[in-house]
Amino acid sequence: NLPFFILRSFYQQNPKHMRLYSFFQPLFIPPPGTDANFYRVYMLVCLFGLPFHLMFGFLFMLLGVPNLALFNILSVLLWASGIVLARLGKIMSGYVAITIEVIAHAILSVHYLGWSAGFQQYLITLAVCAFILPKRPRLSFVVAVVAIIIFIVLYYYDLSRPTTLATTNTILSWLYIPNTIGALGSSVSAIAYYMAILDRAEMSLQVAYQKSETLLNNILPAVIADRLKQT
Repeated sequence: NLPFFILRSFYQQNPKHMRLYSFFQPLFIPPPGTDANFYRVYMLVCLFGLPFHLMFGFLFMLLGVPNLALFNILSVLLWASGIVLARLGKIMSGYVAITIEVIAHAILSVHYLGWSAGFQQYLITLAVCAFILPKRPRLSFVVAVVAIIIFIVLYYYDLSRPTTLATTNTILSWLYIPNTIGALGSSVSAIAYYMAILDRAEMSLQVAYQKSETLLNNILPAVIADRLKQT
């Protein structure tokens, strides 16, 4: 349980934070019938995404983009509802809500701030992470294709018109760099987590195979055991 381990390691460094850790710990216990690995990654993303979107609301007000700030109120509500829906066992409904928010956020950010702000980079994360959806290959494909198409459309849209925000390239670069790092970091982390799961599963299969072979060799004669392995 990598997300749970990350939170535990962070909060155990300071005993004063253990109450906060105790609050978050139940959030990573998946409801019955929910894919545990996907649920934990999803919940970790939500717990990071919620405060960041709250922070973005204040940032957009400082940049003089009140429409984006108002939209971020809706964004915070959608991310919070994603957590609630997941806890109720309706994680796919929460995933759809957050997916819509990420797409809408990218579109509005490019419209008001321009490509240089980098919020469209999260569409790449959306496309990559769509394929970790459990047993939803069609939905994964649709989400990935839609995210890529919107990413391309936004690029040419930004080229065709000047940004409506009167700000400096330095401020936009301060947004572009952390947004790019955040988007790529999220994608790499999700892939690394699932690769670790696959490695553990493969090791478990190898251990189980070795145990079964040892058991056969101990119970049956070598000739019969070899015949059973070949069938």
